[in-house]
Amino acid sequence: MDEVIKVIDDTIFKSTINDLKNYISDNPSHDKWLIYSDYCIGDSSKPNDVVSFTVMPYDDYPENIKDKIFSLAHTSPLRFFPHFVLS
Repeated sequence: MDEVIKVIDDTIFKSTINDLKNYISDNPSHDKWLIYSDYCIGDSSKPNDVVSFTVMPYDDYPENIKDKIFSLAHTSPLRFFPHFVLS
């Protein structure tokens, strides 16, 4: 796990911090942000360990954003996410 932390740290401090600052400054009307993350570490069935983050302005409740995405996709979320739980 120490190796993973080192890679994350090395990556973030190359350009990610400046990119994030620029992204936030390009969206001055937003004072709330959502950060989503996904990890796949140590899964021997996958070729690589992966960590991903998505940062987006908070414009609406996440459930409403999900509904908007699925309505624009013109398909059921269950087609892509068969184990997806709709509340």
